[in-house]
Amino acid sequence: MEAIAADLKARYGIDSRLNFSSSSKLYAQITQGRPVDVFLSADEDKVDRLLGQKRYENSQSSLYAIGQLYLVAQRSLPEGEDNFSYLKQEGTSIALANARHAPYGVAAESFLNSIGSKAKKIRGESVSQVYHFFHSKSVPYALISSAQLQRLKAPQAYLKIPSRYYAPIRQKMLVLRKNPETELFLSYLKSKEYLQILKKHGYKIPSCLLPKI
Repeated sequence: MEAIAADLKARYGIDSRLNFSSSSKLYAQITQGRPVDVFLSADEDKVDRLLGQKRYENSQSSLYAIGQLYLVAQRSLPEGEDNFSYLKQEGTSIALANARHAPYGVAAESFLNSIGSKAKKIRGESVSQVYHFFHSKSVPYALISSAQLQRLKAPQAYLKIPSRYYAPIRQKMLVLRKNPETELFLSYLKSKEYLQILKKHGYKIPSCLLPKI
């Protein structure tokens, strides 16, 4: 998100005030009256729930990214291995987001259950907190988003979890207050510059943002 805010500033002179937290917390803040122009949620359901409220039923919304799940490790990972045997051993631990609050936690739980992991699960309130667990070397493994992976300057080892292990992480945005800046933001979402940032940061591009042929 920092890269997008910087590009908006460079292209349109828009100063963005960013508030990072789990989708559940941000949703709660909005329903409690916190003034917000645009809600970018990693959890599509939170936006859909707001759209179901009379206050926001005519607000504009769109998918803005498809998230991908990454495994990071403090030590090197075996090359060419896809059975994740190192996560099936008792005595190891892995950090992941709490599935009650974060869609990346839902994806992480799905992946770990699919492979029969026996690792102790250390749950963070959000994927950002999971990043801090790993960055502080509190855990040998963590499941994070591509955005958090970019924050690790030189991760010892990482790999993208194959998408067959979890449902698509459909990230959706909602314009809560219409103004010239949010109108520019809506146009920006379909720009080649925005799509390039998505690719660079490891996200999939939603089909609704692809240029129509």
